[in-house]
Amino acid sequence: MLCALPTVSFDRGAATSIGDWCGTEAVAAVHAPQANGDQARRLFMLEGLVPPTTVSALLEAARDGMRFEAELDTVDASATHLALIIKDGEAVDGRLATLLEPLIKERVLPYVRERYGCASCMVADALVRRYLPDERQSLSRHFDVSAFATAIMPLNPGEYRGGLYVQGAPSVDSRKFVEFGAGDMLFHQFDVMHGVQVDAGERYSLVMWFTDSEASMAAGHAPWVLEAAEHGNSDAQFVLAGFYYRGEFGVARDLGEAARWFKQSASAGHPLAQEWMATLHAYGEGVPLDYAKAAEYWRAAAEQEHASSQASLAYAYQCGIVSSARSEPRTCLIYSTGGIATECTAIHSVHCCP
Repeated sequence: MLCALPTVSFDRGAATSIGDWCGTEAVAAVHAPQANGDQARRLFMLEGLVPPTTVSALLEAARDGMRFEAELDTVDASATHLALIIKDGEAVDGRLATLLEPLIKERVLPYVRERYGCASCMVADALVRRYLPDERQSLSRHFDVSAFATAIMPLNPGEYRGGLYVQGAPSVDSRKFVEFGAGDMLFHQFDVMHGVQVDAGERYSLVMWFTDSEASMAAGHAPWVLEAAEHGNSDAQFVLAGFYYRGEFGVARDLGEAARWFKQSASAGHPLAQEWMATLHAYGEGVPLDYAKAAEYWRAAAEQEHASSQASLAYAYQCGIVSSARSEPRTCLIYSTGGIATECTAIHSVHCCP
């Protein structure tokens, strides 16, 4: 017998209307150990937003006529198995883009603009992803760092086990799956860590990524990340640090700035930023080479059950890179055992979402 999967608990809000649609907006929070700001990590579900005829047409096309790409995914280097409908605001599949146009103009875009207070936001990309038993059945947890907002709608809910999950902490114990009904569409912003795990069956989903303006899309910038980071959102600080480390989204590569933003996020208790600060100190990138300081950050993340930090700390003890005033054999045993976990986090510079 299969165990029941942990699921997100939504609070049903009041009845709402968008254009010709009337329904319910359900809201949930993805809790994290660190502070993220008032609006961070929130999920919004509009139940039955997408008409059945649109869902059926998309699913039929996904199963019979769409061309799915096999290039490697930036999340986990596996084949993407996605089919583009809109790319950089322009139609790639004219027929399906026309099919989606009323939904986008009359329901989805007005909602996103009102919900996130951005009158100039627009759909940058729209696509369908598929998960099949003989292709891929998962997508590693990640942030949609280049999307101002994301919308997700499974095309065949109830025909598979698992699906989209959100995760608020490094441990998989914090992972919760999102339950969808027919035509339900979920909205979130870049600071929600999520992934996909399909244990049985086939899953198809429609995904839309939004930018805050045509200018940002044309320039390849993500100004909403800087704004959130400056307002104290530790997820945004972590993501912005990655921009500086890699030199992307209009940000010049600057290891000193990367370290500054990683440190701010790490100081707020962000385990991924703590791991990065440990790595920077271990290699002397943007900060002084300091193994003792690296161990401090690895320990802080390890105590939040971050598996790779547990493994790194255990290795540092084992190799004598750092020493501990604590009981070293016991500490090594605990962290070495924890480090066996294969869970990794993908933080990427391009759109990546189920």
